[in-house]
Amino acid sequence: AAGRLDVDHVVNEWDPVVAGLASALLMLRDSCGVIVEKWLPNKPMLITLGAIWPTVAALTGPASGGAKAKLRRWFWCSAFSGAYDNSSNSRAESDYVLLGRWIAGGPPPDFITSFAFDPERFRDITGRQRAQYSATMALLLAGNTLDFHEATKLTPEAIAERGIDDHHVFPRGWLKDHDREDVVDSILNHTLIDRETNQRIGKRAPSVYLAEMREQLGADFELVLRSHNLPADEAGPLLTDDFDGFLTWRAAALAQLLAAAVADPLPTSHSTE
Repeated sequence: AAGRLDVDHVVNEWDPVVAGLASALLMLRDSCGVIVEKWLPNKPMLITLGAIWPTVAALTGPASGGAKAKLRRWFWCSAFSGAYDNSSNSRAESDYVLLGRWIAGGPPPDFITSFAFDPERFRDITGRQRAQYSATMALLLAGNTLDFHEATKLTPEAIAERGIDDHHVFPRGWLKDHDREDVVDSILNHTLIDRETNQRIGKRAPSVYLAEMREQLGADFELVLRSHNLPADEAGPLLTDDFDGFLTWRAAALAQLLAAAVADPLPTSHSTE
């Protein structure tokens, strides 16, 4: 029947497709912060990446690097615009064509050049907006994010062994006591914290539990906070328990991270040649 794949086609294309998908997953892990499955914004994005990867794999030198930079830009724009939240199969098909043209030297897709994200939207992103929530966590992990407990780089192995997950920076109990539960679950108030540290935090104010953490981590304390894009200044909003100031500060910090991630990697030319 028309539109159906025959057995020979599946057998012949299986190995290159699997190899392409594996390479795409490595790019997401190493360059886009998707170090565990939980922080992949939309699984159908893998269809697009797996399909387009053989085109990228055929390139060498600067053309290869340029193509991968374009794929990373596509990933962040797609994730934060919610492009794959609905009709993902149709989107994967159209993006495959658009990315092929872009990688071949054509202009970037319109949705990439017109991408815009209001930093205030971070306030409204909670676990209910799973794709953008996961994308923001991946954005944080794309840097050299450090473990709160040992100040070592977060890895898939560390996340599994230490029970590292997304937890509140300003604890829910503390915010409840201060009548500030309105944005407790915002992505702005979350970062990746190990199970033991989170249990010690309890419902204590940031100024209290972070003072204890400073004694334990010493010179690494500020490095850990900065690696999570958290304010480390002693007079800053986190260490002074200024929740409103903290939300404003972190929204700006995350917006700066996202702006760098979606910036044109080849500002002087859209060609991979």
